[in-house]
Amino acid sequence: MDATSEPTPNTLEALLASHGPAIGGFAYLVLQHQADAERILAATLATALGRAGIPSRAEDMRTWLLRIAAREILRGSPQTGEVAPLLPDPRSVTDRMSILGALAELDPRSRMAVVLHYYLDLGPDAVASILDDDPFALRSDLNEARNRLQSRIEELQATEGTYHPGVPAQPSPLEPFDARLTRALVEESGRFVPVLHPQELRDTRPAERVRLDRRWWPLALLAFAALLLAGVAGFFWLVPEPGPTTARHAASSQNASSSLTADALSRCMPMSAFSRSTECHNQDKVSMGTIAARDARTIVEIAENIAAIHLIVVCQALELRGVERMSPRTRAVYDRVRDHVTFLEGDRRMDKDIEVAAELVRSGELTRAAGLA
Repeated sequence: MDATSEPTPNTLEALLASHGPAIGGFAYLVLQHQADAERILAATLATALGRAGIPSRAEDMRTWLLRIAAREILRGSPQTGEVAPLLPDPRSVTDRMSILGALAELDPRSRMAVVLHYYLDLGPDAVASILDDDPFALRSDLNEARNRLQSRIEELQATEGTYHPGVPAQPSPLEPFDARLTRALVEESGRFVPVLHPQELRDTRPAERVRLDRRWWPLALLAFAALLLAGVAGFFWLVPEPGPTTARHAASSQNASSSLTADALSRCMPMSAFSRSTECHNQDKVSMGTIAARDARTIVEIAENIAAIHLIVVCQALELRGVERMSPRTRAVYDRVRDHVTFLEGDRRMDKDIEVAAELVRSGELTRAAGLA
């Protein structure tokens, strides 16, 4: 299974002759089905010939093809949907059936790692490169898969009555397990004879190319969706925003005043409730007047802000309804507010407007404008 380092011609016939047995045997041992292995081999060769930058050295070419084959296997969609059952081979002198049966129970990545290492005689680093895995993690996974295989093979052979623990398998009593595994894989790979011809593969390549060319439509759909979203965003950006701004302003103002009210209510708790015993229990009631005065001052400031928020919202509502329907006193207060806070036509910061309106309330200017002072 060793590949030469001489350059490989980039033709379908050359690839099939040079690397067909290795790629096909790899797929057959992993999938254990003739039709699926042929499908993987055909897809691998067609994909390789359709790409640019094909490696020139035969060894690099084989690694590259194995990587493509591994991805095709993981992509799935086999014709059978499962690993096909194997029939006994009377010419076999090894415990091939038990080994292949245990191999079929491993997950696909573990099966590929075992086949690449024991059948194609690739080192862990090369196997990790083919499977796009970390070399250290692959060494651990490969060792675990090998141990699981050995344990499962002994279990299967003991159950089937063809092998008893402690009794070596024929014909080599002292043959190590790794050698038995390699021997069974090589023997089984010889049964794979691909029914593929270069002319048939060449005839299928245009259809495959058409299938790949048709994959442009998802990109076109995404581009159309992006243009549509950009147009909608531009429309709402350029067109002045209609009435819902007022509704959002009223809702946000109500939320702000509600939170301020909760803050004010939380400060109404009598401070005497928090008095602690002092001077060795000589006094248990001490003056909390300064703290209560400070909280009272804060509550008054909060109330002024709440009144300012309501004042701005009421002026907004009056202007929407019609200023000509206001009474003279209300109109005077409205005009004084509008001297400092303009009509809300779009979203904007309201903190400065609230501060100005609160100062109008605090100073008594609105009371004087209404003729009540």
